[in-house]
Amino acid sequence: MRRSDSTDDEFAEFVAARSPQLYRSAYLLTTPSHAAEDLVQTALAKTYAAW
Repeated sequence: MRRSDSTDDEFAEFVAARSPQLYRSAYLLTTPSHAAEDLVQTALAKTYAAW
């Protein structure tokens, strides 16, 4: 099923607004920056699937 462009735009806005906070939280949980980036990417991928 194809998502609408507006849904993709809304998710992109969400990612742009929340990524810094998500990264900071992930960094506190994992410490290495690459692990934090992986954690945020995984969380956003799962969020997009449910969006």
